[in-house]
Amino acid sequence: MKKIAPVMFILCAAFLLKTGGACAEEAQIRIGISLAGKQIMGVYLERLENDTGIRLQSGYMIHAVCVSLSAVRYFTENENRPYAGVGIIRHIRNHRLDGDTLLSVPIGGDFKIANRQHISPELIPAFSFRPLSENPDRPSTVADYIFPLPSLSFKYTMD
Repeated sequence: MKKIAPVMFILCAAFLLKTGGACAEEAQIRIGISLAGKQIMGVYLERLENDTGIRLQSGYMIHAVCVSLSAVRYFTENENRPYAGVGIIRHIRNHRLDGDTLLSVPIGGDFKIANRQHISPELIPAFSFRPLSENPDRPSTVADYIFPLPSLSFKYTMD
């Protein structure tokens, strides 16, 4: 069980980097870094094909490592385009999968800043499957399950 997170990351990365299929020549691989949001600082890998992206992020949090997998839909074919998606976030503590699992809905914009370079401000509403505050003196409210995660990502498109 301790080795499932690195194996999951490697399998997801291999899937994203896999080429083949009818639209393989149109697929782009983007790598980058992300700040805030799901983690303090993380690495970013995205396979982008036309207006759909599948991305894998992993990063460092205080007392945990965060791994997330998201599917994203870009709404225009322009260089600057909004997007929305859905994904899952998993926190890994003490080399075990006993951390929190969150459902995420990333909403943001992808803006070209130079040749093959993009920057993406993003708001990630995250939904917890258990209350974030486990105070027995008060009942849980909706605010104990939902919280926003603002993020900024820098992406570089590979050849």
